[in-house]
Amino acid sequence: GVSGDGGSSNPVVVTERYQQIWDLIVERGVSADEELSDYNSVQFRALNWITNIDVAQLDPEDDVILQRYALAVVYYGTQSDGVDVVEGEGEDQPRFSWARDTNWLTEKGICMWEGVECHHNSDGVVTYDDNTGVTSLNLTSNGLAFTIPEELEALTDLRILDMAGNSLTGTMPSSLGNLKNLVKLYLGDNRLQGSISPELCHLKNLEVLYLNENKLTGKIPEDIGNMTSLEGIGFYQNIISGTIPRSIGNLENLFVIYLDKNELTGTIPAELGSITTLTDIRLRKNELTGTLPPSIGNLTYLEILYADNNNLSGTIPEEIETWENIMEIHLYKNNLKSTIPTQIGKLKKLESIYLDQNQLHGNVPTEIGNLEKLDSLYLYKNQLQGQLAPSIGKLSLLRNLRVYDNNFNGVVPASLRRLTNLETLYLANNNFHGTMPNLSQLKNLRKIQIQNNTLTGTVPFCSAIEVDEFYSDCSGAPPLIECSCCTQCFP
Repeated sequence: GVSGDGGSSNPVVVTERYQQIWDLIVERGVSADEELSDYNSVQFRALNWITNIDVAQLDPEDDVILQRYALAVVYYGTQSDGVDVVEGEGEDQPRFSWARDTNWLTEKGICMWEGVECHHNSDGVVTYDDNTGVTSLNLTSNGLAFTIPEELEALTDLRILDMAGNSLTGTMPSSLGNLKNLVKLYLGDNRLQGSISPELCHLKNLEVLYLNENKLTGKIPEDIGNMTSLEGIGFYQNIISGTIPRSIGNLENLFVIYLDKNELTGTIPAELGSITTLTDIRLRKNELTGTLPPSIGNLTYLEILYADNNNLSGTIPEEIETWENIMEIHLYKNNLKSTIPTQIGKLKKLESIYLDQNQLHGNVPTEIGNLEKLDSLYLYKNQLQGQLAPSIGKLSLLRNLRVYDNNFNGVVPASLRRLTNLETLYLANNNFHGTMPNLSQLKNLRKIQIQNNTLTGTVPFCSAIEVDEFYSDCSGAPPLIECSCCTQCFP
């Protein structure tokens, strides 16, 4: 619980020290007069503490007293004992108190308070009992509630602010934009509302900006392109709308951009292709339209692309052939209408490709057999046709092959018997004919679906493998397929 409470009913005796500290706080714009004169406010409680209760009794002339005051406001302002409970709701209100608060509001220097780090002193020691400029405030997953105090701007040396994983509500204080030295800002996994504060765009040194998993609305600020030090953006799982600003192309140091699970509309800006440092792009679960811009071929360091669950149309650009580092491509649940480009065979590090639930047509290119690291190939629910490429048999690490609900014809390639790591084989709802190849060497195969084709004959590997699920056209009079190990038969 919170200690050092001044009590709200008996205003303090106004000493010279009290007045000096009050004047300093107001003069520097850390808190306002009306906040300090409200005896129920956290600002009043922090002022009373630092003036009358704090054993350290710092000199009012000492600038660091503002940082000590600001931290006291944070302490009182983000837990239940420090904030007046709403009238009439006292019993039902959840109680919030910090999980970790060692040394907070004791006589110890703020550099000894848990989660606080300061500039090194002359000996280079980090944790020492002193009051100097706070460079890092880490209160992650610490039970913080209520709003983020504006008073944080008094921590002028702050490089890292981490308040992720709490129950913070309200809007982001615009005063965060005054923390000119800030390098990393983590406010994810809270209950913050309102829009992304445009003042954040003043933070020219900021490298990491994570506001994920909140209830943020509004648009991505157009001036985000001014934050040229940014290396990581995490806005995922909010309710952000509008378009992705084209100014994002100015962020030439960006490695990761996570905008997934929002309500973004418009197209993927071609300018994204000019951020050649990008390794990880996540745009999934938005309402993006238009095509994949050919400029994404410039992203030669790209390892992961999530753009599934949007309304993207057009083609898969041939320019992807330069993605020599790509490991995952997620483009499922869109309206892509092209063929699968033969250039896909150049993506030698590709481990999984999800192109299912589009309107892709044409054949599966033979070049797919060059993807020797491929683990999962998802092509189901498209309009693909022709023979299933026998070169798939070269994918020795493949565990999942799902090509159901297409227009494939011809025989099931005998080369599949070489896929000794295969666990799921879904070929249902196509036009395959002939007999099933002998897959008795596929000892890891657990799920097979081959129903709704025109396959005939006896399944030749029933005695050799143990399956959890095997669907085929094995009912009917007479059945198309004889299958002693099938778990469900279709007519």
